[in-house]
Amino acid sequence: MTDEKIVNAAIQRLEEIVDQGQRFAQLLIAFTENTITKGEFVELCAEIFNESRNVLKSSKSYLRLIVEHLLILKYGMDEDSHNHISIEIVEFRRSLRDDLNWGRKDQQTNLINHLKEALPDIYLDGIDAYREHATESKIKTPNLKKILTALPSECPWTLEEIITNDLDDLLSYLPD
Repeated sequence: MTDEKIVNAAIQRLEEIVDQGQRFAQLLIAFTENTITKGEFVELCAEIFNESRNVLKSSKSYLRLIVEHLLILKYGMDEDSHNHISIEIVEFRRSLRDDLNWGRKDQQTNLINHLKEALPDIYLDGIDAYREHATESKIKTPNLKKILTALPSECPWTLEEIITNDLDDLLSYLPD
């Protein structure tokens, strides 16, 4: 790993920690006022970093699940499952908004930027998950190869659209 990559990775980790906001600021104050030891400071910093990493993982997972479920909703549903899948998408989006503190003062800007950069890969992961679901499901998806070939090669949605647009609008981005 080059020095520049190491520095960039360190900056990104620091930004993730700083996103924890008030908690990290309080930790710094406690350390500078000698109310916690250096060991406690390091341990708590590691804890904050791990929490940030977990939020990043869950946010990516929610995005992948949203993409997968949008594809299921569009291409492989029986009538009984339609409402169930729609409700799951709504729940995944709500959880994602919670992870990001979407629309609030303490919105996770760095995490949002990271997810925007990762969205193309997350979209492809969602397609792969859909392919697996359609292949293994009892509900066979007719013309699976044709559907997969027709899907946009790049993610048709922005992160903001996935989070805020209604389901019908999101589905309209996909070919029939």
